[in-house]
Amino acid sequence: MSNSVAVGALETGGTKTRCAMVGASGQIESSVNLPTTSPEQTMGEVAAFFAPYIARDPHLLLGVASFGPVSVNRRAANFGALTGTPKPGWSGVNLVHRLSQTLAIEPSRIALHTDVVAAALAEAKQISATTSLAYFTVGTGVGMGWVLEGKVPPTALHPEAGHLFVPRHPDDTFAGVCPFHNDCLEGLASGPSMAARWGVDADLIVEEAAWQMQAWYLAHACLNAVRILGVNRLVLGGGVMQTEGLLARIHQQLSELGGDYYLPGAWESCVGLPMLGNDAGLIGAASLARSLSTT
Repeated sequence: MSNSVAVGALETGGTKTRCAMVGASGQIESSVNLPTTSPEQTMGEVAAFFAPYIARDPHLLLGVASFGPVSVNRRAANFGALTGTPKPGWSGVNLVHRLSQTLAIEPSRIALHTDVVAAALAEAKQISATTSLAYFTVGTGVGMGWVLEGKVPPTALHPEAGHLFVPRHPDDTFAGVCPFHNDCLEGLASGPSMAARWGVDADLIVEEAAWQMQAWYLAHACLNAVRILGVNRLVLGGGVMQTEGLLARIHQQLSELGGDYYLPGAWESCVGLPMLGNDAGLIGAASLARSLSTT
């Protein structure tokens, strides 16, 4: 496959789906934001965006950064299939098959991984080819992806760190919102969990206790990820992380939790916000697509 072919990027999220055409240097040349509704409606709107580009270049490559859980093993029979997702109507949908049929392109021209792995890949490429990086997104759900020396490690399954169990904050009696586990990380620290616990959407919460509690949960998640994976950079993205002051609270919690063991005093340089902002997933999806030209 040629590197000169057009490259499209699709990022599917719990509430929003983004489509884009991405240039060779990673710049987004055109894009559209769509609501994530039913698979039929959403895929129809995705097709409407990409159809003119496929008409001009039928060899277009498409990278997909998907919410999960989803089968990411290209050799698996169910590659591209969403499994037990809490998103109503989407469990069992095979994104690769659906996109191939809807867009009339071969499955071999579609690359797919999770939205957080795609974002991690894009962020790592911004720093260094040797960067080992983990990326948490904190929004409608909580997810984590990681890359090793700028590449996606070949694994049978993708990370699902949003459903790790972390210690409860001493003042938290909230049951949690995860339909599978109640009080896993996603159940306690996602945007919907904050809204359910405090009675208003996360961007309207002003109580300091709420944000100290949020920092508690995310700091435990960061500590576990860094110590298990040994990454030298951890990025925190997603809508909840856009709250002013939350990152500083997480750094403080990490310093207290970590003590003087393993990265003592270095959390500010290790844990930060995305360099690519909300575009990391799309740019990473395009990078996944371009990798098809070398296989």
